[in-house]
Amino acid sequence: NLTLQLYQTYSNVELSQGHFDFGRRLAEQVLRNATKIEDTLQTRVALARALGRESNHVESLRVSEDALRKIGMYSSGRVALLCSLTRNYFFIKKYLRTHTDEDILSLPLLDDNIQLIGMELMLNSADQSFYVGDILRMMGDNLRIIRFSLCNGICGMTACAMAFYATALNAMNDTAIAYRLIALATKIVALTRMKYAEAWSLCCDTFWISSWRDSHTTVLNKMERGYQSGMECGDFELGLLAR
Repeated sequence: NLTLQLYQTYSNVELSQGHFDFGRRLAEQVLRNATKIEDTLQTRVALARALGRESNHVESLRVSEDALRKIGMYSSGRVALLCSLTRNYFFIKKYLRTHTDEDILSLPLLDDNIQLIGMELMLNSADQSFYVGDILRMMGDNLRIIRFSLCNGICGMTACAMAFYATALNAMNDTAIAYRLIALATKIVALTRMKYAEAWSLCCDTFWISSWRDSHTTVLNKMERGYQSGMECGDFELGLLAR
């Protein structure tokens, strides 16, 4: 177990630093020798993100979907995905109408490790789906994260998904809900103290929301914070995007 953990940590570091070929070989060792799916999930997340940074979006999506399928968090089939998206859209809309921000912020923090990693994989799936032009999968995964959070507990990925959804709502001129979601995302980041989520949320905020309504000074300060958070969590690409 200790050897496996060392290989996993080594692989994650190499992949995060952009040493993709060597990191992938280490990741393959972990996936080949692990006896339980739980022991491979962090490696699958790191591998999926690294493939995305290589612009290998199709393969990144495949890795995420395969891992989600193994832990029972994958929605297969276009019809099932569309039905799930529709249900989740109306569920979230009603929930936001009937619950205050304080209600949402008082939800418990999600602490199940497999579910937390599943949320990271869903977010990566949504992100990569955007790059391959699968908008249905992108929105479907994003809304699943939000609904799952509202039913089971919030985490850093909740903030990412809310910020992501806020950009879509803002583009459709539903600005009131978009502003509410981006404010909630900021508060959830403060609760979870997750640097990756802070960088992601600020990236969405400064590109698509704050830049249209806040002063230049406010936007630039947010960009600086997003850059710093991305660098601190080791995701240099995200840090640069946030800036």
